[in-house]
Amino acid sequence: MRSERLRIGIVGCGRILPAHLHAYKALIDAGVGDFEITALCARKLEDVERFLAPGGPPPRPPLTDNPGDPLNAPHIYLSDLFPDTHVQSWTDSEAMIEEADLDVIDVTASVAVHHPAAVQAAAKGRHVMVQKPIAGNVREAAEMVAAAERAGIALGVMENVRYEPSVLMERWLVEKGHLGTIQMVAAAYLGTHQWSPDRVVADTPWRHRVAEAGGGISVDLGVHFFQRLRYVCGPIARVYGSVRIFEPVRYKRNAAGELVEQVEVDADDTMFCQVEFDGGGVAHLSASWAGHGPPTQFPGGMVIYGSRGALQGNQLHLDGQPPTTLEEFFEEHATEAEREAIFPLGIRSSFAQAYLDFFKAIREGRAPTYDGREGLLDLALCAAVVESSRSHRPFSAEEVLSELGEVAASQTIQRS
Repeated sequence: MRSERLRIGIVGCGRILPAHLHAYKALIDAGVGDFEITALCARKLEDVERFLAPGGPPPRPPLTDNPGDPLNAPHIYLSDLFPDTHVQSWTDSEAMIEEADLDVIDVTASVAVHHPAAVQAAAKGRHVMVQKPIAGNVREAAEMVAAAERAGIALGVMENVRYEPSVLMERWLVEKGHLGTIQMVAAAYLGTHQWSPDRVVADTPWRHRVAEAGGGISVDLGVHFFQRLRYVCGPIARVYGSVRIFEPVRYKRNAAGELVEQVEVDADDTMFCQVEFDGGGVAHLSASWAGHGPPTQFPGGMVIYGSRGALQGNQLHLDGQPPTTLEEFFEEHATEAEREAIFPLGIRSSFAQAYLDFFKAIREGRAPTYDGREGLLDLALCAAVVESSRSHRPFSAEEVLSELGEVAASQTIQRS
């Protein structure tokens, strides 16, 4: 086991970076100090300098009015986290991975960067964490997994939903049998306040281009959905899905409402999906970035029905018991050991928990809990939805992995 601090190089200085840096800070605040960020890379030097210390380029303004969106995390500087550490600035990620003295490569850049950076880092013997989704397609994801296993390095995926406090408590609730056997699950996220019907999502045009994102909402949100369903409700046998592009052109405007960019779309903006679990339960998922009119969501976002009760968002209704909240029930019934296992060191930041497990995996010589294989499986389920939409039949992740390799999503989405 290493005793010195892990040296981390970050690739990517986009809007998601502050969420990652706040996670590092949460670990430091919790007494975890066995790491330091010593290198930072972006295509533009000014984007690197934005995060080094006060006095550089100004922080980006908030993207939306949603404080819970990781893309809206408050700006933070590396000098706040590591005041005594000299951070190298890079504009070439290949050069940084090749030349910098690093133990870990943390890829927060857009999806197209994940595969080349991870494969190169593995070849150099460096551990890798990539932002979700793991890659743009299942072939690239499988190559990343194979490269990591050949090199004997840890490959983690920042699937923060896996560590959301509500999801961790949902898992505990089901695992302890309080809900009984899972029967039905439903979630609907149709339309958004910020992006519907035709605004560029998160002001990032690459999300709407298959070549750069791997897919649209079926991937961007799909990996979150499938990880949550698998982790809480159990293995997924097959999916039956439909994906659409309802808005073939999207628009980016400035604060004055003036058109800045027009984006041609080839990645889906809408997904409807029926899920069958190995255990016999069923689920329905629907999500869309389109929609002319107000958004529609189920109360709390997701509803889980079991043979002994139901969880509607945070509201728990167990047979023969008065309604309560999930957190109140957890605090009353979970043991001290269970609370510590679910929230180690009291950490409630999902990003911080992912990093904590990743660093422990490196120290202990094991795979991270949510590793490359987990990321590959969730991405394969997303691909199964797209293939199901094309072939008009149920599809499984195993079929994608064994038969499809790479799903050419741009050729299989039905336009409306």
